[in-house]
Amino acid sequence: MSYYDEIGLLNPSERQVNGIRLYGKENIHDLLLILSLKFLKFKLMTIKGFRDKIIPIREEFIAQNSRLLKEIDRLVKATKILEDIVKMAKASSSDVVLTFVKIYYAMQHLERTLNSKSSQPHLYEKSTKFKERFHNILQQINTFKSEDLLILCTDFLEEAYSEFPDIIRLLDDDK
Repeated sequence: MSYYDEIGLLNPSERQVNGIRLYGKENIHDLLLILSLKFLKFKLMTIKGFRDKIIPIREEFIAQNSRLLKEIDRLVKATKILEDIVKMAKASSSDVVLTFVKIYYAMQHLERTLNSKSSQPHLYEKSTKFKERFHNILQQINTFKSEDLLILCTDFLEEAYSEFPDIIRLLDDDK
């Protein structure tokens, strides 16, 4: 049994005695719609809801557009981070690269925390100093030996965790 048939999304026009499913022209149109909506990143159950007329199409298209724009923003940020890491990875050990990945992730969470409504004003000054130090490390990355860079990055990360303990909590929330 096909998954689409199993969830009631694409039912065959006919079933033979031996279980073979046969599909007609109307199924091709249904399949084209399914594939088109999948391209737009709609989930199969949402597509089924459209077909069954239980999900309002206009509102869901607006919501999907918003979700995709947020995903694009997240992917653009991830791409920029990866570009930095790829540059650094050419001259660094894998330990340094993986530590940098943790630093970037912690910095993203720090940024989100500071942008939240519940953020405390005194954290802005501390976070600004951390961001400046982080950008200084990035600018000088090629001047360090791999071992020294690993120590510098590990120290930076540990200090960030001690100054901003919420980062650890936020990292745990992502699991």
